[in-house]
Amino acid sequence: MLTSRSPATRESNLRYTVSRRDIFRWLMRVEKLMTAAPRTARPHDSLADAVAVMVERDCGWVPVVDDADHVVGVLTDRDVCLAAYDRGTTLASIAIEGVMHTDVHVCHPTDRLEDALALMQARRVRRVPVVDGDDRLVGLLSLSDIARRAGMNDADRPRGLTSADVAHTLAAICAPRAADDAY
Repeated sequence: MLTSRSPATRESNLRYTVSRRDIFRWLMRVEKLMTAAPRTARPHDSLADAVAVMVERDCGWVPVVDDADHVVGVLTDRDVCLAAYDRGTTLASIAIEGVMHTDVHVCHPTDRLEDALALMQARRVRRVPVVDGDDRLVGLLSLSDIARRAGMNDADRPRGLTSADVAHTLAAICAPRAADDAY
C-alpha cells in the first residue's frame, strides 16, 4: 500500500491509501487486452457471409463497417438465428443491414480498462468495438478476452485485473431485464 497526504489531509490529519492494485487498475488500457485487426462484414453482405466469419474466428459477433472502416453496426449469432426463424428463408438471401444493431457503443485503445468494463456493464454487452481517433475500427474488446487474461497465472496477468472484475461485469450483463426493456 502506498500512503500519501495532500495539504488538505495534513491539516485535518486524515490519511488516504491507494493500493498498488488500484494504481495498476487505473493505468491498464484497452489496447493491452483487445483483439487487434478483427474480421468484419459490410452492411450489404449476407448473413451467410457473417456466419462464415463467426465460424472462422470462433466468435459469436461480427462488427459491421462501411467502406472507410467506420463501425455502422454489430451482428450477433443470436441476431442471425432470430432472422432465419422470422423470415423462413436462407441466410444467403438476408442482408446484414436489415438485421444488425446500429446503436453501437465503442471505446478507444487508450481508454482505461475500468471504463470499458463500466461501459459493458451499463450497456449490457459482452463485446465492444475499439476505434481510433478517426473512428476507424482497430480492434475488439470482449469479456472473453478479459476473462482469459484475468484467469492467467500471476506472472502473466495484467496487474490490477482480477477475476472479481470479470464476475462483476458478467453479473451486470446477465441481470434480468425489466419487462419494458425486453426485446
